[in-house]
Amino acid sequence: REETRKRNLATWQRLWKCLDEYNKILLFDCSNVSSANINNMRQIIRPFGATLLIGKNTLLKAGIRRKMQKPEKSDEDYETRSRTYRPMPELETLLELCNGNVGFIFCKDRIEEMKGKLNGLKSFKEPSVGLIAPHDIVIQPGPCLLYTSDAADDLLCVDLGGRRIIKKKKKK
Repeated sequence: REETRKRNLATWQRLWKCLDEYNKILLFDCSNVSSANINNMRQIIRPFGATLLIGKNTLLKAGIRRKMQKPEKSDEDYETRSRTYRPMPELETLLELCNGNVGFIFCKDRIEEMKGKLNGLKSFKEPSVGLIAPHDIVIQPGPCLLYTSDAADDLLCVDLGGRRIIKKKKKK
């Protein structure tokens, strides 16, 4: 438990350092992004002096909220935070934009040029079981390989391709 707190605090401190050091943030959706794509992104942003930060959204949101709070003497990180604290109302907007799997690219300038190079990285990853498609998928009509039977209509049975599995009735 103590290790988790230390790791979370280290992530927050990295986030806070980026929020203090950089004046521009590029947000991106990192759903279905492979580690190879993330490595390619790091290589592209390196010449711009930018920093990529990806983490658990709940942890990053908590870090942003913590950054917005004025340090109190009872906080264990009071001395560190009190030296760098300044009101940052713009973080409220950033907090609202952190929905889903979001990554941050912190940079100081030339954001449009960097964004153009990053847009060239778009690639499509094979779908995995259980993922939700970001766009509508239309399946064209055609032959169905499932078997139909009377069992499919019966609430006490399930049709599994011609085999019937009978469910037990619940006693009342």
